Amino acid sequence: MSVTVNFDFYVNGALTDVTSAVLSDATGAYGIKRDDTDAVVVADGTAMTYVTTGQYEYEFDEPAAGLTYTYDVEYVYAGDTYRSSYTYTDATRVISIADMKTHLRVDDTDSDEYIGDLIDAVTAQCELLSGEKFLTATCTDYLDSWPRT
Repeated sequence: MSVTVNFDFYVNGALTDVTSAVLSDATGAYGIKRDDTDAVVVADGTAMTYVTTGQYEYEFDEPAAGLTYTYDVEYVYAGDTYRSSYTYTDATRVISIADMKTHLRVDDTDSDEYIGDLIDAVTAQCELLSGEKFLTATCTDYLDSWPRT
């Protein structure tokens, strides 16, 4: 299984390109690390891939399901360098397909895609009705100075 981490950059509410976006923590020790072991998963200084205006991503193979990662993005905008720190939690659904199959007493894999689609649809409807997001990520920005607009 692979994991894709993202970085979006906005100026005055509009997605805006940066000069560069690399995975790099403040100490230069890692780009992405596992939180349970502090093992470096992606090396410091690894460039993120440009997706579209203001959006960048990096994909890596996940060694095991259910892990949490910390990644830092160092980016340059208007000649100044900034850093944002993120936590990625392997929680793509509020309940895993395996747990739902156990609850439903389903043993085969024929219905996995359908069960996943049902979980996604019910989650979306519950989020809409409650006005809350059920899965979130933590983001902390560390700015050396306030970006110029």
